[in-house]
Amino acid sequence: MSTYQELKSKAGEILKQAEKIRKKEVRSIIAKICAMMAAYDLTVDDLQPKTPRARVTKAAAKGVATGSRKSRAAVRRTVGKPKYRNPETGATWTGRGKPPNWIKDAKNRDAFLIGQG
Repeated sequence: MSTYQELKSKAGEILKQAEKIRKKEVRSIIAKICAMMAAYDLTVDDLQPKTPRARVTKAAAKGVATGSRKSRAAVRRTVGKPKYRNPETGATWTGRGKPPNWIKDAKNRDAFLIGQG
């Protein structure tokens, strides 16, 4: 029966061997990728996404149909143009959703409109 120290030593040796093999395989994979990039005239910039990542709903990520034809597709969230600005902090709000604390109790929000007052 092996002792803890013997097993720990064997584990360390196995990890070193695995790392050597990984490095060798990585070199091979990189060489293949470079060859394919050269064959198709690709650059590193071609590998980067051109648009911001789309947000995916939890249902779409799980592949659950939600009644929408786009349920499996990535759903983009658009950010609205700010309509209101806090003159003290410069914080903005689009006017959509729950109002922030700095404007929620204002009876007349016109004083906070961007481009006015």
